Amino acid sequence: MYVEPKTTTIFAPNYSKVNLREDGSNEGLPYEEDDLESVTCNCGASPVNPLDYLEVTPNDAKKSWNFSQHNINDNSWNISTGSGVGIAILDTGVSDDQDNLYAYEFGYTWPYERVHFRHNYLPTVSSNVINQMEIEEGTIVIDELLSINPTHTHDYCGHGTRMAGIATAPRGNNGSAIGVAYGADLYSMRVAHNPILDLFTEKIAVSSALQAVRVNDGIQIISIALGMAFGLTDNDIEMAIQTINNEDEKLIFCAAGTSPTYLGGTAVAFPANLTSTYAVTGMQEQINLQTPLDDTDIHCDICHFGPEVDFSVVMQRRNFPDRNAVGLNCSNNDPVYTSGSSAATATMAGIAALIWAYNGVNSSAGEIEGKLLLHASNVDNKHPTLGFGWIDVESALGL
Repeated sequence: MYVEPKTTTIFAPNYSKVNLREDGSNEGLPYEEDDLESVTCNCGASPVNPLDYLEVTPNDAKKSWNFSQHNINDNSWNISTGSGVGIAILDTGVSDDQDNLYAYEFGYTWPYERVHFRHNYLPTVSSNVINQMEIEEGTIVIDELLSINPTHTHDYCGHGTRMAGIATAPRGNNGSAIGVAYGADLYSMRVAHNPILDLFTEKIAVSSALQAVRVNDGIQIISIALGMAFGLTDNDIEMAIQTINNEDEKLIFCAAGTSPTYLGGTAVAFPANLTSTYAVTGMQEQINLQTPLDDTDIHCDICHFGPEVDFSVVMQRRNFPDRNAVGLNCSNNDPVYTSGSSAATATMAGIAALIWAYNGVNSSAGEIEGKLLLHASNVDNKHPTLGFGWIDVESALGL
């Protein structure tokens, strides 16, 4: 069961990993153009339509348009902001340039202090790059390149920063976008270079991070907006997830997948397709607002879907596929669009944090699952590809 490919690149042609030193330099290393970067890695801020966010107090903080479709508003935030609940984001890290997720702005912004923990599980440079190098004696020390620096958590991709922002960005006073659970604690774990789990070192990093999460009592929710190429799995990751699931102390939300051609299809990807995780996909805004999903409700144009999906999150404007969920970018207070099942997964993690904090931080994962299902749009009639549908947050908080 432990005999698996060291890299899955051969199963997903037409893309490659970024072959860069972790300091952003390609000096001394072979460099390849990375087809993934333009699709999944984006630290810039694209122009956001002002109709896609609502300015709220204090000082024009921005609430994404899709929050309203789930009844995430001041009524629900007056009941719960996720305080006391920890969300682990297993992703590409968090940008050192995004002050809203750093130090003072995150931890001491209204209404209270909270925790932001960061840890890196990746080596300085991936081993497949080392194998391609022609190293002059004494120029580069391989052991140093392969060593893991736990504090090196900077996000070179941008994906992890956006996920952390959607789930937990503070309700600040600088005009930036608010996270769903802006009172929750954030545990950012850097485990991948981009959202496609391809390298051996990334698989080991995910497994190691999951083991660390399992023994951390401060974490109740795990968000994994990452996946493997179509049809592939990893035994170490699966066993780590199953161990957590058996203990009934944490909920694991995973992205169903996003459909650029390198994933090879629209079926739900690993690890979202496991029965021990909750697969989340994105959907377009509802025609009949906040009713059970039916044939008029469809997934987002690039989201994977199928019978394995457990929950859906509204994150794409109908008829405007480029207008998606609004959140933080990598370096300033300008809002940015974030799409795909990744945005849906981070949103769902935030929703679960609101409900868990309301229900009590000592609640079991099974109890919170019951709450989610009870207040899901399709609890009595599961949708064939969108699962139990969307969560009504106000209803789940007793409003």
